[in-house]
Amino acid sequence: MISEEPADPSEETALRERYFKNCRRRVGPFVRRHFRYPGAWRSNRRALGWDLVRAPLNLFWAPVYVLCQLLGWLLTQGGAHRWGRVLRGTPSGLTTDVQRYLNGRIEEELLVLRPEDSQLTQLGRAALGHYGSTRTAAADIGNSVGSTLLGAFAYKQFTPGGIALGLLVTTWLAQRRASQEFWFGEALGNWFYGLFPPTPSTGELFLGIGLTLTALAISATLSGLLLDPLQARLGLHERRLQRMLTQLQEDLGAVDHSRYRPRDPLLARLLDAVDAVRSQLP
Repeated sequence: MISEEPADPSEETALRERYFKNCRRRVGPFVRRHFRYPGAWRSNRRALGWDLVRAPLNLFWAPVYVLCQLLGWLLTQGGAHRWGRVLRGTPSGLTTDVQRYLNGRIEEELLVLRPEDSQLTQLGRAALGHYGSTRTAAADIGNSVGSTLLGAFAYKQFTPGGIALGLLVTTWLAQRRASQEFWFGEALGNWFYGLFPPTPSTGELFLGIGLTLTALAISATLSGLLLDPLQARLGLHERRLQRMLTQLQEDLGAVDHSRYRPRDPLLARLLDAVDAVRSQLP
């Protein structure tokens, strides 16, 4: 808590600086407690539940969210501020149990938010929403890297994301099925369809891509068990939390809406865009 009673500006500034200095001191122990083992297991074991359903839903909702954000920004730039705010207020998806748990721990153990600090609580929870998106983005980036490696080693092709990997897997399965049903045997079928690959139906493509994206979303949900200790070891968790505190302190001083906007989601969406474009190429 920063202060219980109104104070003059200099005293309030000093209290604020002392508060955030204490918060920064708590970052290191917080990361070790919740993002390294055994804490990483306590944090991420909540993914073994309804998060396995929420993750695919969030994945398929993501393009709608990105489109709403883009249209909202365009409307705002064009002067339609009201509709721009409505579109940019579109929820990014369902809050997972893991995200809800970690947000609660950050509120209680790192920020030490209290009901009487209404302004700090409001800005802090807004910052937490954006901070939570960095975890999703880290999992998305991990998925893109994993898809690329799987495509490179298993299929000798560049597959920078779930859509490209889904197209490749669906085409491969169609080729396998056609080879097994070839009149002159599977061996000749492999040779023939290697030269003239069969084209999957539209339904097969949608099903294959959907199943691939769902599998990747589930793996991303569980990836925190591996990625959290790795990011903690590399110092990424600590840097993100320190950036969040810096921006929160600036926002509180400016008495403005939260400006904390992490870059990780932007990188994840950029990889999604590359994936979508790549999937349209021969």
